[in-house]
Amino acid sequence: MEPTFADFSTKPARLSNVVVGHHRCGVASSHLALGGAGWIKLDFTVDGQEEVAGAVVKVSTLDPAVPMDVVVNGKALAEPVVTGAAGTSGPQDVLLTVPGEVLTVGDNLLEIRNAGSGEGLLRLRAVTVNPEHDKNRSERDMAVRAATRSVFAFSTERRVPGAGPGGWQPGPRLLFHIHRGGQAVPTQLSWRGVDGSEAVIGLREDLSGFRGTGGPPTARRPSTAARSRSAGPTPKALRALRTISSPPRRSGTAIGLLQENCMCCSTRAGCPSAA
Repeated sequence: MEPTFADFSTKPARLSNVVVGHHRCGVASSHLALGGAGWIKLDFTVDGQEEVAGAVVKVSTLDPAVPMDVVVNGKALAEPVVTGAAGTSGPQDVLLTVPGEVLTVGDNLLEIRNAGSGEGLLRLRAVTVNPEHDKNRSERDMAVRAATRSVFAFSTERRVPGAGPGGWQPGPRLLFHIHRGGQAVPTQLSWRGVDGSEAVIGLREDLSGFRGTGGPPTARRPSTAARSRSAGPTPKALRALRTISSPPRRSGTAIGLLQENCMCCSTRAGCPSAA
């Protein structure tokens, strides 16, 4: 079974072994939003070259969402599914098992429907289908494809110590560049600002989001929590970039934090500081 996924965290979406149809959906830079009574259908193929005793469907949403129905070849896997417990926030993953007898060699159909009763949005980041014996096959392929991108842009949120689940506030945008000399995919980034502040983030496998902490290194109070709010394409206005800090090279991969619209490139396309 080939890697099978629809990654809506980028625009255009990255697809593998699927054809996507949709109804009452809006396409955003970091997700696909299903309105009331909206649905998506993913046609995928099981090639029969390996025995598939069953499969696992993973549905990733941008945040706790309205209920959804998930159906494979007319068989409801769960009706409805509610992502996230009360009071939770941030990206959510739902894993559902597909019995082997539900799948067929050749064409198969996965349907995801907004089962909410109101106008709430079901915001999908990604959908994957993996054979039961290799549950991360599609995620590995997604990570490799994501790694071919060089610049990543994230909207962020911050929460001060002691704040509840609703205490997230908009934070500054984070940009970073990966110059790949090998096939390593970063899982963690840490850096120190010119003011001495420090931060560390753990990245999702597909590089579509992160969580982390940061704050002054000598402060006695706990560090501020941070997370990605959404990932999007590099802004068109980002014509040249200046590396602020760059960790040592590891496995042929160099990573640099980037500053938008630095003084030396605000009036011309070239930037002598960009490297």
